[in-house]
Parts: sequence; structure tokens; C-alpha cells
Amino acid sequence: MTERIKNFKEAFSSNSNPFYTARYVAFFAAIIGFFAILWTYFNGLVLAYNDAGLHLDVARRIYDSRDPGILNQIGVVWLPVPHIILIPFVHFDLLWITGLAGSIVGWFCYIFSVSFLYRIIRYITEENISALMGTAFFALNPNILYLYSTPMTEPLLLMLIIIGVYHILNWLRNGISGELVRSGIALGLACLTRYEAWTFTIIIAVIIFIVAVTQKMKHPLKSFIYFSMVPALCIIWYLFINYYFYNDIFAFQKGPYSSEYHVAMKYASIGGPPYLHNTSACFDILNKTLVANTGIVMLILGIIGLIIYLYNKKLSAICLIPVALLIFYPMNFISLYAGQVAIEMPNTIPKGYFQTRYVIAILPGLSIFVGYLFFILKNLNYRIIAFSFLIFLEFLSWFFVWPMGVPTIGEAKTAIALSQPFRRTSNYLKNFYDGGNILYDDFSIIFFSGNGLPIKERIHEYSWDLGETALKNPSSVTKWVMFNKTNPNDKIYQAMKSNEDFHNHFNIVYYDEGIEVYKRKF
Repeated sequence: MTERIKNFKEAFSSNSNPFYTARYVAFFAAIIGFFAILWTYFNGLVLAYNDAGLHLDVARRIYDSRDPGILNQIGVVWLPVPHIILIPFVHFDLLWITGLAGSIVGWFCYIFSVSFLYRIIRYITEENISALMGTAFFALNPNILYLYSTPMTEPLLLMLIIIGVYHILNWLRNGISGELVRSGIALGLACLTRYEAWTFTIIIAVIIFIVAVTQKMKHPLKSFIYFSMVPALCIIWYLFINYYFYNDIFAFQKGPYSSEYHVAMKYASIGGPPYLHNTSACFDILNKTLVANTGIVMLILGIIGLIIYLYNKKLSAICLIPVALLIFYPMNFISLYAGQVAIEMPNTIPKGYFQTRYVIAILPGLSIFVGYLFFILKNLNYRIIAFSFLIFLEFLSWFFVWPMGVPTIGEAKTAIALSQPFRRTSNYLKNFYDGGNILYDDFSIIFFSGNGLPIKERIHEYSWDLGETALKNPSSVTKWVMFNKTNPNDKIYQAMKSNEDFHNHFNIVYYDEGIEVYKRKF
């Protein structure tokens, strides 16, 4: 026991072995992440985001649908890696229906994110305590803790980006080209996780080339290629998939499931997004969302740390690698300005709670510079006092706005409130579904995995082998028909309005605010 206590104290000393300390960091991250999942589950928030359950369904239908197979089911817009990783977990009905399949993946992502972020800060500061302090601001952020407890794709993105940056820093330290390949693999997978990684990876590739040139390394172009080859292949492959299935390499950006299309639909009644091509409105939305996600204390500390870091490093090319983690701020601004994404907060115009998590990718970068700021305080006692006081203020700020003032949780609770008709309909089917095919428009109906209805018996865009028959003569192939009358673009509603077979053979069995469920009479 005495030896274990000694090892523990050594791991948290100023000059500990970083790999030894990282094991303890991972251990504590596992405990914190586990309790975060318990809180999320018992508060009924695992599947609060509408997309959360849909991600699980996409993973499940890859092997359990009318037309199984990765290429048949990945579709466009949502990139494939998150769903492929979920496959072994959604195989178990309990994990699929409760959403815990996604929570388990998020738990592993949290452990790796926290431990590798610690290693990055330790590399930059070359001191243990400041690295732990910077990591704590990330690991204990309630937006991070909640989001990593859900089946959303941001946790996997953050983990892969953090790992990718870590291996680049290793390359700078030891000059081994294999580290660039490892980083490229991580960021290549990130490029098949979320589109933000595409821009980030391109910027990192350029920085690597600049660093190799300015540091007079041998063969700068080879360094660029070693890093870029896997991400480039991943992006090219996905563009080919878009072309192969939809005859357009940019189908993910232009199609009816794209973010830009959703934004246009969302604000069509008011002539488009009010922040479109409006610089001040975009800054207002982005800054308020950033403050809410990071907490005012962390944001201020991170900005001060960034300024001091850039000054001390004299804007050298090497220092740009951790700074690149902040590129998600201008990326989100450009996306807002161009009308490609929508972000809403209760204190912005327009008001609401929508996609507030989009700025969450800035947190790892801010954490690095928070750690660097603590490193500047050379006196260990002053550093511990300052950290204790500041993180107390951070928690106090979260306490006064809990829970709706925590954007990811506020958005989740808002999503639950706004989707009640779909959730009640889903609950009805959970209790009264007795087999048979279900015909519905996947774009118009939010179908929650929590009802456990078999995917093989769902007829929609990704299981359209019976599509034409179902639309013309539904009684021959379906037992249930669902549509959303409040959505004029609902394909099933439009097809059934004047369909004689439908009106002769189906009775309405459930109605909820425009959502109608019909069952075949015999």
C-alpha cells in the first residue's frame, strides 16, 4: 500500500514520467466518464438529440435491414466511420434501444481524448502540474461530459484530432516519419467522421510542410506526403462514393439531407437565415455560443495563455500546430456567414437552442493554452491556489445556469420538448406494433431507435426495394403507413392522399399533431 501511495504521488509531481502519469489520467477519466454516462442515462438524455437515435439506426441497418451492406447504407452527408464503429455495440438490442451503444463508444473516446490531451499539454509545457490543470478544464467541462455520453459524432472527431496533433508533436520531437503517418491515419479517420476535419487536416498539412522547410528538415515534400496520403485517400474515396451513388461528387453538400438545405428550409418562411452575409450577426452568435460552451473563466484564461504563448514563441512555424486547434472558430464563422450551418442560442437572433455544440471543437485548443498560462506561474503554491480559485469560479458559473444554461444539455432538453409528437408516436408503436412492414418518409418522420421496431420491416429511402409497389399498392406489401401532414414534402403523404388502395384497406389508429399512423384492416 505504501508503495502504491508513493507511485501515485510520483505520478502527480512536477517532473513525473508523462507516460506513467497518463495512465492515471486515463484511469480517472474512465471513472468521471462512467459517472457522466450514469447521469445522462438516468436523466433520460442519452437519446435526447434527434440525431442520436438515427446514428444508432444507421449503424444497425448496415447489417440488419432489407438491403444490408456498408456501401448500401452509409448514404451521404453523414460520414461512415462513427456508424461503422457502432456496429458491434448496436448488435445488442438493449444497447441499441437504450442508446448506451453510443455512450460506450463515447466513454472510450473520452478516455483517449483526455489522456492524449494531457500528453499534448505536457509536451508544450514540459511540466506535469500545469498539464494536469489544463486537462482538467477540458475533462470537467459539463458540455464535454454530456456530449461524450451520447451517440453523437463530435466525441469521435475530437478524439481523432487530439491523437493526430499528438503524433505530429512526436514527429517534431524525434523526427520519425512514422509519426506523421500515424497522425495522417487519425486525421484520415476524422475526415470520415465529420466535415470539419477536412479543412483542419488541409491546414495541418500546409503547416507541416512550412515547419519542415523552416526547420531545414530533409525532404519537406516527403513529410507532407507521409502525412497527407491517408486523409487524401479517405476524402477521394468518399467523393467517389457520392459520384457512384448520386452522380455528383458534392451530393453531400447540395442534396436534400445536406446542412445547407436544412438551413434554407428552416428559415424559408422569413426569406433565409437572418445572419446570412451579416458579419456582426455571425460574430454575435458565434461569440455567445463560444462563451456558453467554454465557460467565461476558461475562455479568458485560454485567450491570455494564447497571447503569451505566441509572444514567447515569436510566432514560429512550430508553434502553429497547437494554435491550429483554434481554427474551428473561423471555420464556424465562415459556415455561418455562407448560410451552410445554423446556430441558435436563447440570447441570439434568431432565438432558440440549435446546434450549439458546433463550437465544442475549440475546447481542446483552449485547454492547451490554459495549461500554458498556469505554466507561466513558476511558483507551485501560487499555481495551485490560482487553479483552485479559478476552477471554482468556473464551476460556480455553471452552477448558476444549470442545466439549461449548459448549451449541449439545454439543446438536448429543447429537442425533447420540440419532438414530443414524434416521441409519443414512437412510444405508441413500441406498445402496439404487432409485426408487418412500416411505410414512412425517413426525411419527414423522426423515428426513434428507442422503440425497438425491427429495421428490416421499415420501408423508406434506404430500404426502397418495395418502394414503387408500396406507393401504388400499399396493402400488398405493408401493414402500417405513417406520414406527417404538417410537412408538405412528405412523400408518403403526397402519395396516399388520392390512393384508392390506401383509403380502402387502411384505418387510422393514431394521430398526434399532424402525425398519422394507419394500420391495414386485415
